[in-house]
Amino acid sequence: MNKNIIKKAIIAAILITVFSLLITKWLDYKKQKDYELKRQDMIQTLNKPSKDTGLVTLKIKKDTVTKTGLTLVITDYNEPDYGWGPGYEVLQLVNNEQWIPVTSKIPMVFNEIAYVLDENSQWEYEIDWTNFYGELEPGKYKIKKTIYDCGNIDLYSEEFEIK
Repeated sequence: MNKNIIKKAIIAAILITVFSLLITKWLDYKKQKDYELKRQDMIQTLNKPSKDTGLVTLKIKKDTVTKTGLTLVITDYNEPDYGWGPGYEVLQLVNNEQWIPVTSKIPMVFNEIAYVLDENSQWEYEIDWTNFYGELEPGKYKIKKTIYDCGNIDLYSEEFEIK
């Protein structure tokens, strides 16, 4: 009978040990899963744009389009607004279906200056693309500006035409 009690005690001790190990492993797994979920939530929060590109317009100022430049009026109602610099790219409509970048004669390098918007949340940017593109050929064009908000975001002006 003494051997039976010892066997039962050993089996009970083994079961308690196994059960304890399983609970410990399950708690570690749950803790790791909770950590991963919180980490993913934090990453998603950090990767969300902090501003609304729907509050931004890029319009061509009336009667400023020439073969060598134009005035782009940027309006940004975000609080705070995006940081605006001089970088841009000209896109041309080809075959009435596809917008492609106009080939620059030289590498397009800009000083990274941040411009302050006026009291109307606007910046009038007088673009002279002579150094990069020379005179543009007749056709339909757009200006592309790239901003950064948790990744690059491309914004486009309204279409304009060189005749």
